[in-house]
Formats: sequence, C-alpha cells, structure tokens
Amino acid sequence: MDKQQLVIHWDGKIMADTTNKEDWKSKVDRLAVVVTGRELEKILGIVKLPSGTGTAQASTTYQLLELWSMTSDVVAMCFDTTSANTGTVKGACSLLESHLSTLPTPHP
Repeated sequence: MDKQQLVIHWDGKIMADTTNKEDWKSKVDRLAVVVTGRELEKILGIVKLPSGTGTAQASTTYQLLELWSMTSDVVAMCFDTTSANTGTVKGACSLLESHLSTLPTPHP
C-alpha cells in the first residue's frame, strides 16, 4: 500500500456475548477499529477485548494497525470522550500515541 495519511477511528461497546453458549446472558467488550484516508475507508477489525480499558483498546488498535502495515501512516485519531480513551496516563489515545511515536522515522 502506498504511503498515505490515515485517521484511525475506534469505539468500544459492551454487548451480548453470542459466542458463550454456556451463559447466554453474558456480556463482552468489543472494539471496532476503522481507518479512513483520502480514498480509503477500511474496517481493520471488530474484536473481543479482555476488558474495555484504555490499555486494552490501545494495544488492540496498535496490533490491528501492525497487521495491516499501517502504523506509519496514522496522522490523526478519532474517538469518543470516555475516560478509557481520554485519560492522560492510561487513556487509549495517550497510549496509542506513545506506541506510534516509538516507530523509526521513515526515510524518503
């Protein structure tokens, strides 16, 4: 994929865990992750999380970006203002920014 400027979007939801046949009332945290660009809108994944914390969301989002080889293309983030996303220490935005800023700078 050519180098482009991408916006990473994510949103977590607590939903019924339809994969748990033993407890049909159980709930699970899911995270939807999407990237958008000039002529791109792509779902990177909708995954089950161990918890809805900022740490879990940032880690999962970064893993999906790595899987799709898009870590160096992200220039902005889009998310709602829940504390799991906006916390200055353990918020997904701060943690993901730290992951992305440790990448080596590509040379032209």
